[in-house]
Amino acid sequence: MAQSEHSVNLPLYGLIADTCKYDKTVSDKYVPDSSYWQFQNVAYYCRYDRAKYGKSVQDYWRAYELKLSEEQREVEAKMLALYKKDPALARCYITAYVLDTREKAAERAREIRSALLEHIKNSPDGIFKID
Repeated sequence: MAQSEHSVNLPLYGLIADTCKYDKTVSDKYVPDSSYWQFQNVAYYCRYDRAKYGKSVQDYWRAYELKLSEEQREVEAKMLALYKKDPALARCYITAYVLDTREKAAERAREIRSALLEHIKNSPDGIFKID
């Protein structure tokens, strides 16, 4: 999504039939509906002060990744069971899972970005905490 220091690693499968709406926007200039730019923008501001701004973001995304990692065994088992019945069912299932996961992460990055900018504007000397 952006530099790994302040971003998240999201699951992606080769069987998917569509891409998250936030991943379809490609531009070398800031676009608010782009996953790339949401994550890139968060990373940019976190690098101003890694201790005050970046640490909370890193901790949040690592916990988010761990939660997703714990889900993977179940998601993959369900996908394989569906694939054995009908590959089209597996494709629908995993596409929906990936789209949902990526859209939620992009929306959360947008929320984090807004909260971080508000924090920098109002409390630049304080430590940023993600609610």
